[in-house]
Amino acid sequence: MEYIENRYREAPLKNSDDSTKGSFYLRKAHCMFGWDWGPKLPDMGIWRSISIRGYKNARIEDVYITQNHLESKVELDVRISVFNRSGRNVKAAVKIIGPDKSEIEKTENTGENPKHIRLDIENPKQWWPNGFGEHPLYTVEVFLLGAAESEPLDSNRIKIGLRSLNVK
Repeated sequence: MEYIENRYREAPLKNSDDSTKGSFYLRKAHCMFGWDWGPKLPDMGIWRSISIRGYKNARIEDVYITQNHLESKVELDVRISVFNRSGRNVKAAVKIIGPDKSEIEKTENTGENPKHIRLDIENPKQWWPNGFGEHPLYTVEVFLLGAAESEPLDSNRIKIGLRSLNVK
């Protein structure tokens, strides 16, 4: 905003009355500076934390978890997208740590991409919205392992609640 205010002072050009003065000095959508149907909210660029991650030969690009709630268990499908520039075989391991510290673990080769690893949680503790019950969280740890399996090539840790939604 300071930039467009300074530029406007240097060379004041006429704007429409419903827009921020000097908005045309930035390459943004006009509606971000006000329109007849919306507020004056120009976006500010990066708004979440950023990081740079290094890797050697392979890395986890994405982890996506779906839940299938059955009578006394929840089936988790952990979809792991892997970038492997080495061409060597790598394995994916998934460990689920329950709120009671119980653990379920499964390791498979990552032949196809994305890799689906399915695990069952017996007698799950369901997560409830505020005011309706407890909020137990499960930790899902995903590891990418090389041939030696002694040290992970990459890892990802996600906390999830086991929940379902039914519309009646």
